[in-house]
Order: sequence, then C-alpha cells, then structure tokens
Amino acid sequence: MLRKLCIFGCVLFGVLLLTYVVWVLIAWNRKATISVDYIALLNETSATVPENDRAWPLYRDAGIALRKNPEPSSFSEDMYDDMDAPTWPDQAGWEYYKTWIDSHVQTLDTIHRAAAMDGMGYVLVGMIAEEDKELWPDQYASQKDLDQSDEFFFSVLTPQFGPMRAMARFLSIDAKNAAFNGDIERCLSDIEMMLAIGTHVREHPLLISDLVSFSIYKIAFLTLHEIMEHDSSLFSLEQLDKLTRVLQGVEKNLKIRFDGERMFFLDFLQRVYTDDGNGDGSMIPIEWAKMISQLEITSSFESSSLVSLLVAPIADMYLASRKEMLVEFDRRFAFFEKHQLKSHSETTGDNQFVGLHLVPATSTMDPFYLIDVLTVPSYNSAIEQGVRTRKSRDALLEKIVSQKQSR
Repeated sequence: MLRKLCIFGCVLFGVLLLTYVVWVLIAWNRKATISVDYIALLNETSATVPENDRAWPLYRDAGIALRKNPEPSSFSEDMYDDMDAPTWPDQAGWEYYKTWIDSHVQTLDTIHRAAAMDGMGYVLVGMIAEEDKELWPDQYASQKDLDQSDEFFFSVLTPQFGPMRAMARFLSIDAKNAAFNGDIERCLSDIEMMLAIGTHVREHPLLISDLVSFSIYKIAFLTLHEIMEHDSSLFSLEQLDKLTRVLQGVEKNLKIRFDGERMFFLDFLQRVYTDDGNGDGSMIPIEWAKMISQLEITSSFESSSLVSLLVAPIADMYLASRKEMLVEFDRRFAFFEKHQLKSHSETTGDNQFVGLHLVPATSTMDPFYLIDVLTVPSYNSAIEQGVRTRKSRDALLEKIVSQKQSR
C-alpha cells in the first residue's frame, strides 16, 4: 500500500512538474504586440504646430541666454525659497537683480515674443535634439550610445520645464522692477506672459506638465499679489478689468489631466502583456522583468528575467489580467477626475478615498501591483496642488474686486 502511494505521489509530482515546465515554456514564447505609438499620440498637439509658428525656438534662444548669464548666484535658484533674497526693489540686494535684468533686454523681448505665440511646438522624444544641444550640452553629450529604436513612453525626456520656470522667474523680477519704476504696461505684460508660459508647458497632457504649469501660475499670482500689496492704486480700473480677464482665462487649466498617464499605462500594458485581440492578454515574464527594472520599482532579484520566467505560472494565477488591470485603472482615475477640484477638506475630511486601495503595494504578489506602484504616490498630492493653485487665483480675483470697490 505504501509502495503504491509512493508511486502515485511520484507520478503526480511528475505530471505537475511537466505541466509547470510546459507552462513556463508557453510563457517563454509569449510576445508583445506594439500596436499603438503612444509617444506620437502624446505629441499630437505639438507636432501639428507649423514650424514657423512654434514658440520653442524662441524659448530655446532665451534659455541659452539665461544659461550663459544666470540669475544672481548670491541667492538660491528660486528667490521665493530663499529667506535672504530680496523680494521687492527697495530691499537690500535688489541691485543684483536690476543689473541682471538690464543685461537681458534682448532676452526679455525674446521671451515676450515666444509667450505671445499660440503653440509651443516642443516635440517630446527620448533624446536631446541636435538643435537643442547648446541649451543642454551635458545631456546631449551623454546620449551618444543610446538606442532609440522602439521607444517606450517612459523614456521621453522633459528637460524643457527647467528653462521655462527660469523664464517665469525672470519675468517676475522684471515685473516687480517695472512696477516699482512706474512702467505699468511692462509690468502687466510680464504678468500676462508668465501666465502664457504656464499655459504653453501644458501642451502635453502629462501630470508633470500640469504641476509645472501650476508652479509657474503661482509665480505669476504671487508676483501680482506682492505688487498690489505694495501699491493698491497702481493699476487703473481698465487695467484691473484686463487682469480679471487674464486670470479668468486660465480657469480651464487649473485641473489635473490624466490623459497622458493613461497613455503611459496603456503603453506599459501593451509591452508586458500579450494581446488576444479582445482587449485582454497574459503577462509576458521577460518583458515584465525588463520594464519593472527600467522603472526601478522593485528589487533586482524580483526583476530578474529568469526569476520572472520561473514564477510565471504562479503569476498567471494571482496577477490581474490585461483587461482587469485597465478596468481597475479606469475605475480609480474616474474617481480622481470626479473629485479633483473639491477642496482638500472635502476630499480627505469625508474619507472619500477610503476603499480605493490607495496604499502602495509593497510586493509584486499584489494583483494590481502595477497600478499601486505607478499611480498611488502622486495623484492625490497633484490634485491638492491644483486646488491650491485655484485658491491662489481666486484670492487675487477677490483682491481686484476689493480694490475696484474702494475707488
């Protein structure tokens, strides 16, 4: 009897082992179908801007000029973060800013011409373009051996945000200086162009684009607030009306967009899952390992191709399928879309996020590990940034109304 049980156990083990090996071999032969160029979709707006109507070449020239002659080094990169930096022309140290902006007369004109154009026209790719190498020489020099075939959405570079923020800070300093010296039209133009720069950086529907846009808008809002605090009668009623229209004009931009994040996730899915033609598919172990290693969201052991291959049958049993991943992703983002413009107290005070499984997963054993790791840490915070930016804008509009009523 014992012998029969041993034989049965061995046969059963052999069958299970053979099944497992076959399963591993099937997983080994799974292939991804790259059917959509999501980078092209991401660049849909920027790529359609006619060459002669693109603001980016002008921004690039201004960025190069500011790189060669940067903001005074006696203060930090962002004057609003440095307690020792002067924030108004009558304060000690402002002469450094005055000298700096006076040396950039042509740069100011270039920025204004760029910001006044309809489209930015900066096309996102995975490398620094030849024509941009003077703006980012180090990055350009380090990319010689990069393979740009079959670019993954995650590989696109967004180096333009740094120079754009620097230009907004430059305009902020010039606006305050102009206001202090009575050049009101120049001051108003600087503020309007700051907001235009903030709108230009939203050309690509990425989370980072919106966050940088918010930061630039807030530089403009803070600048205008300080100017109005120093002289409540500086602007005429007509100019206050113009400011109201300009501030109201960014209304549609005070919202986080999730289009780019969905593109990113769809591109990820088409690279780590097979495609059965009906929107579903199975995980591809080797591609899974490559992707999570590239994204640096797991340990080297877990991202090993061999380990991923050997555990593929187990992963198939617990990991959500391609369709399930997308359904869950869309469910969560539908919630974010619905609630993003509510105030912070309305959002968190009523526990609106309870039940959404918003705590990042710590193990690849989680069925929705991809969504947890790729989306959870940033979106709630991003929504709050949008709400704060809107409140800053609204406070300015109220201040304008108050000043008009006091006349």
